[in-house]
Amino acid sequence: RMEAFVGRRGICHDRVQGDRTSPAGLWALGLAFGNEPMPAGLLLPWRDITPQSEWISDNDSLYYNTWQELDDPALTDDWAEAEHLEDHAGYALACVIRFNMYPYTVRDRGNAIFLHCSEGPTSGCVGLSREDMETVLLWLDPDAHPHILITGYEAP
Repeated sequence: RMEAFVGRRGICHDRVQGDRTSPAGLWALGLAFGNEPMPAGLLLPWRDITPQSEWISDNDSLYYNTWQELDDPALTDDWAEAEHLEDHAGYALACVIRFNMYPYTVRDRGNAIFLHCSEGPTSGCVGLSREDMETVLLWLDPDAHPHILITGYEAP
């Protein structure tokens, strides 16, 4: 049992981008990533955050709700809004919660929903202490198809 944090405005079934709620539902967990080195023994796929790493939040971009590297020569579109991943201390260790992701992406529904390190409410992600985050990452096995169930109080 671990203490976790959700969005500042609670949990919501009909969330919209920027409403600061965590998405209610059962969501697959995907890629693990971080500003810290990959934990020894990790089974999930891992990606290091670089100074070029951005998560695209621009609803008009082809890359909406995806991780892109600014120096990737294959990029064919630009974006006006993105989260620079290196700037977020909570991404010391993190894992993608596959909410609103390809092939089921809906514009304006929200993006960049992660399980990550946190010491308080989030902007819509689920947060754990740094120690608990590492414990969870090392416990997850991609062959078991891990999911997270986000449920509880729904903000008005």
